[in-house]
Amino acid sequence: MTHYEVEEVYSFLKIKSFNGGSHYLHELYERVNKTFNKFNSDNSETIEYRLNDYGYRSDNNYNDLFYSNKSEDYILGIGCSHTEGIGVKNEDTWLEKLGKMTGMKTVNLGLTSGTVDYCNYQLIQLYQESTLTEQLRLGKPWKNHNMPIHVFVLAPPDGRFSIINGDEMSFFQDWNFAELNTFEPGRQGELVYRVKDE
Repeated sequence: MTHYEVEEVYSFLKIKSFNGGSHYLHELYERVNKTFNKFNSDNSETIEYRLNDYGYRSDNNYNDLFYSNKSEDYILGIGCSHTEGIGVKNEDTWLEKLGKMTGMKTVNLGLTSGTVDYCNYQLIQLYQESTLTEQLRLGKPWKNHNMPIHVFVLAPPDGRFSIINGDEMSFFQDWNFAELNTFEPGRQGELVYRVKDE
């Protein structure tokens, strides 16, 4: 299980702290504007993981991209550790390479152990229509975010689920709640529950 403490900032989640992505770590580590040499499953100390003002792996300030008046073009990526870029330098992540090819800044919302639920949640937050009345009723300041030019979702593996509530989020991977022989490949390569012999 990977656990994150979050704060909803208008539409997008700010990742305040996490448990390091290791099942044996229970201490929460601050993420906002922090740098790590050991990060989640990468203990090599050869890569510098720089986290930004929203607690995601990026050299870009997301508040500026989301809410600036100059409305700068950017592309957005959502996913798990493959998007976050565990084990590779920031400039070698697939999203940064795509940003360099297109000449646009990137917003990397990848999180280690991320689930399909998490990706859907972030997509809903991105495209959700909020009215001024609704925001004022909730006591939140109303502010529209700048929309990305393109959104890419690298879907996490099946067999994961998440619990997301107001100020925390937990991701569970298949090995956290199922035995290795619980799943088998389906007809189209997807994971399905293994039929048990009776």
